[in-house]
Amino acid sequence: MPAQKKFAGLFRFPVVAGCAPFMLIALSVLVVTGCGGGKHKSRHPKITTTALPEGEVSVAYPTTQLTATGGTTPYTWSDVNNILQSYGLSLDPTTGEITGTPTQVTPAGGVTVTFEVTDADNKTAQKDLTLVIYPELQISTTSLPAGYDGQTGYSATLSATGGTGTYIWSITNANLPQNLNLDPSTGEISGDIASNASTNSPYNFTVEVTDGLASKQANLSITVYSQLQITTTSLDEAIEGVSYSFTLTASGGDATNYNWSVTGQPSWLSIDAATGEMSGTPPTGSAGTYTFTVTVDDGLQTVSKQFDLVVKPPPPMADFEASPAYGTAPLNVAFTDKSTGTITQWEWDFDNDGNVDSTDRNPQWTYSNPGVYTVRLKVTGPGGSDACIRMDYICVRPSGGALKANFAASPRFIELGQTVQFYDLSSGNPTSWEWDFDNDGSVDSTVQNPMHTYNDPGWYTVKLTVSDGTDSDTCVKEMYVLVANSIYYVDGVSGDDANGGTGWGDAWKTIGHALSQVGDYDLVLVADATYDETNLSFNGKKIYLKGVDHNTAGQRPVIDCQGSGR
Repeated sequence: MPAQKKFAGLFRFPVVAGCAPFMLIALSVLVVTGCGGGKHKSRHPKITTTALPEGEVSVAYPTTQLTATGGTTPYTWSDVNNILQSYGLSLDPTTGEITGTPTQVTPAGGVTVTFEVTDADNKTAQKDLTLVIYPELQISTTSLPAGYDGQTGYSATLSATGGTGTYIWSITNANLPQNLNLDPSTGEISGDIASNASTNSPYNFTVEVTDGLASKQANLSITVYSQLQITTTSLDEAIEGVSYSFTLTASGGDATNYNWSVTGQPSWLSIDAATGEMSGTPPTGSAGTYTFTVTVDDGLQTVSKQFDLVVKPPPPMADFEASPAYGTAPLNVAFTDKSTGTITQWEWDFDNDGNVDSTDRNPQWTYSNPGVYTVRLKVTGPGGSDACIRMDYICVRPSGGALKANFAASPRFIELGQTVQFYDLSSGNPTSWEWDFDNDGSVDSTVQNPMHTYNDPGWYTVKLTVSDGTDSDTCVKEMYVLVANSIYYVDGVSGDDANGGTGWGDAWKTIGHALSQVGDYDLVLVADATYDETNLSFNGKKIYLKGVDHNTAGQRPVIDCQGSGR
């Protein structure tokens, strides 16, 4: 500028009146024009973006536009260290836009991304910004605990992983059990379940969680069970020395997860935790009443119930002998009790007519009339009662009279291989005897009171011919002896079709079941009772049914076809 002033001072203009203003203006123009002769310098660009938005793996990154000022547009953008690319993002060099879907998580606190902008004059600016990428948001709860009717204080907390860590929960398909609610900030489902909620169980619903960047859903369910209870009301009695088994029952709760236990029980009794079966064998002398507590739980509910178990002494087993069992009238017979068990009462019926003839333990009885007598003994004790019946047991011969053949056999119903005792009951004082045990025309024995063993099953007709040296007489009894392959028992009073049918203590309950189990030439003894059974079928098998007054002397079984009393 001093040069310019010097240059302007070289000119001298005369002062002319009225022209001075014009000269000043011209000089001013000259000065301004001289100053414009230098070159203008532009400013560098500056990145003005202050922060990057947070992102989440597998969630589209928020569209982000980097911004700058200064310099000469257009700008060109770059990621100096290619950081964005390693996280699944890209930078548009022309627009400065960041796009993409993050593929991995940044370290804690994020990573530094150095951005550079270059303007049209190739001037640059850089800026470090922090990129934060969170793990993918996931609902980690896969199932919820069950509840039960009337449950107080139900609580289950939903959980999630990934995302920003700040979650808001909601239910998009609301179907929670009545009285349960979801806390949106904690994810806790809680409340007191209604008393009848199991009616509509299970409850299926959809939960949703959001962290401000993404949302995720999951389908869940809550099962509500009815209240657990032990339904068994009482226990069967046990017997000393006899294996005991009883299975407890329950209802409600999760039946697939019952767990049984017992406390305070006698040492011989145990319980199967999975089935609720109590079992054991009461030892001799353990009769009495035992009180203990049974508990069942299903992992959610627990209930207990007290029971009394009565252990009885074993029932007595009736048995007896008689001597003599054969002779001439009048015959005095001594009976000997051979029963076992604890017995307090004996009832003898010497002719099986239903009347008690003696209550002595070892009585004597005189048979005045000839005949074949069935004897019955019933014994009773704390453990129950039992009866022993000996069919055709006492054989009394007549004395004197005309010659007449007669005989008896005991027992008449036997299993294969057993021996039968035959008794001569002939009158008239015979001196010789010819026995034909199978009526085949051959004499099998000439003994007065022989024994014979049958080796083949079936019915046998027996013939006896007697002689006094002058006269003879013959007695034939058709189908008199039955030889069975096996003998089985049916008792409609105390039997059970789950038994084996091998004795009165193991008797079946129904005739129909017996017929389905036995085979040809099997004998089924049927105790006196009423059997409401129809359409009994032998299925072509040769089976013999014989009624026995096992329960009450003198009574016979009744098959009541459809309640008609027949």
